[in-house]
Formats: sequence, C-alpha cells, structure tokens
Amino acid sequence: MKLLSIGLRPKLLFTLLSFAICISSFAASVEGYVFVDTNCDGIFDELDIESPAVKILLFQDVNNNQQYEITDPLVNSDVSNTSGFYKIDNITAGNYILAIDTNDLADLHNVSTDQFYPLSINNDALSLDGYDFGFFGETVGCYMVSDGQDNFYVINRFSGTSEFIGDLTPAGNTVSVEGLSFDPQESKLYGSNQNQLGTIDFTTGEFTPLALNYGLASGPAGDFVPNEVNGMALDNCRGLVWAYSQTAPDKMIVVDRQTGTFVPGYFNGDDYLLINGDVGTSVDCIAVDPQTCKILAVVQLSYGGDAWLSEIDPVTGDITHLVQTLSDIEGINFSN
Repeated sequence: MKLLSIGLRPKLLFTLLSFAICISSFAASVEGYVFVDTNCDGIFDELDIESPAVKILLFQDVNNNQQYEITDPLVNSDVSNTSGFYKIDNITAGNYILAIDTNDLADLHNVSTDQFYPLSINNDALSLDGYDFGFFGETVGCYMVSDGQDNFYVINRFSGTSEFIGDLTPAGNTVSVEGLSFDPQESKLYGSNQNQLGTIDFTTGEFTPLALNYGLASGPAGDFVPNEVNGMALDNCRGLVWAYSQTAPDKMIVVDRQTGTFVPGYFNGDDYLLINGDVGTSVDCIAVDPQTCKILAVVQLSYGGDAWLSEIDPVTGDITHLVQTLSDIEGINFSN
C-alpha cells in the first residue's frame, strides 16, 4: 500500500493506538463481634451472648502513636447486628484506632477485651478479622417495630443507637404489628397485630402468623372475633400469653402460643374477660411483672388526656391506677 501526498510536503504519520491504564484503588475492611462476656475471660466463645446495637468507631491515628487521643478524627463506624457482628469497609492505607463506643453500654459496665485496637493498613492487609469487643454488665439491646412501615429494628436502650433489621412482610403485605414480647425460655420473639399472634425472626424481621385469627370467642358481651389487639404480654408466671382487645367493651383473652388462638373457657367458662374501665379508657400496652406476676398496663383516660401506669386484675378485670405517666405510650416491658 502506498501513501500519496499531492501538492504537499511529505508528512510524518502517527498511528494512534487506544489503550487503558488500570489503577487499582486500595481499600481494606475490619470486622469482628460485640458480645456480653458471661465468663469474663476476654474471649468470644460459645458461653457468651452476642450483643446488637453497639457502635464500633474507627478513628484516624493522626500522631501515629497507636493510642487514641481526643483529637483523632472519626472517619467511619458501624453498628453491631443481631448476631453481634460488625464490619467497616473502604478503609484506605494509613494508621487507625478501632474502638467500642462505651456510650452504648450500661453505667456499671466493664470492657473485658481491649477497648482500643491500633490498626496499620497497607497493601498487604485487605481484610482484618477477629477484632472482637467483649464486656460484662447489663445487656443493651431492645427490639422495636414501626407499625406504620412494618419495619423491625434493634435499639440500644441506653443510647438510642439503632440498627434496621428488615421488613416484617417481605412479600409487601401489611401486618401492622403493635405488640412485642420475648420468651427467654424458648428464645422466641412474639408479635401481635390487630387479629393475629405470630413469631418474628430475629435475623430477617419476618413476621409469621401462627393462625388466621384468634378465633370466635364467647362471653358475657356476646360472641366476637378478637381484633384491635393493641397490647400483648408473655406471662411466664402462668405459662400463657395475654392479649388486650380494644373492641368495645374492652376485653382480655388468653392466647395459646403454640396455636395462636385463644384458650377457650379460661375465665370461669368464658373465653374473654371484660375490663372494668372508665368510659373512654384506652389501653395500648400491657406487661407482666416477672417477680410479682401482676399485670400492668398504661391506661389513657381519654384521647390526649392523662395516662396512668395501672394494674389489671386478671380475675375481675378491675383497673387500679398506680402512678401518672407520659401519654400515648405504645409499649412497656421489664428488663433482665
């Protein structure tokens, strides 16, 4: 092949080749577990309890002295999940201090592992694991549902640090769970919506109903299918589940936690107990004191009115007001 140049001086021709230069962006990660160190040995083992809702902090070690100083800037963080696991990604090369946020622990806690870990990140360290944080003291995690969005969270009861777990209904159906109760003997979390009792998966948040509804109950006010169940409580004193229905007149039923239906004839042959409250009284939550076995409730006397921590008599249905409290409380329970 010939190259012709007509009327022009010969030119030097360049052939341009397209090529790419790949520059890898280095980023590392660090991971571990947060746990209640039940045997106080500083090692995460099968005797320990995973702790969710605790924040792990990554600071830049500005002075490169492998010690945390208040002037070290916070560059990243993560919150431990229901398995106690945390992972911080996208760490560039440099020196850092990894720390547990003690604001997420009870006042009388003790950290049984190192509270601070110095990290030196270079091109040879892409994934660092085994950076566990143990403590002994009170457990910190509580579980919470948002009935408006059907979301399930774990929340730190001391600091408010929270972690989204999942949707109660992955299929997109609305269940509007308004009551939660944990069974420490079976390690199950029960939830109730307006007409169903079910279990909630700690890892995914999925709500699984135990039955289509609570069943058709009979009693002094006639037959009804329990709905508007806004409060439930696990009663390990009596080995049962209480459910409070706001279907007028207000009633309480006892639910079989295996079948999800009411226990027939529990109240001297009746399937439900009528609550003897003032007109306009609203009960949104109940709980059972594990020491005295008394049934407690937050009672709203009227819409926007005074609210009282009260006791419900499980035989007569009478309400006794104990102490005035905040209004519009949607849940109560006992810790430890």
